[in-house]
Amino acid sequence: MNPGGGVGAWWPYLVVLAGIAIGLTVIAVYDPMTGAYVIAATLMLAAVFRLVLPRDQVARLAVRNRAVDVVMMAVFGLAIALVVVALKQIQ
Repeated sequence: MNPGGGVGAWWPYLVVLAGIAIGLTVIAVYDPMTGAYVIAATLMLAAVFRLVLPRDQVARLAVRNRAVDVVMMAVFGLAIALVVVALKQIQ
């Protein structure tokens, strides 16, 4: 099993990379809160990709074992979303 996979194994990584880039662009150009939501949703999507796709189809999203990868991405995504919600309530 090749952890790098073939060309088809890169699409989940590229989707996540594009989502993060879009989120950072939204933060820089439009609204930091909206951009943070985009990044949080992208991390949650990465967790779903890592959970449902086999290791040879997730390319660089597979860093550790599946459970650790899914939990870490989901926790970071949820944490970012909760910080944005808390900041919106303060404003």
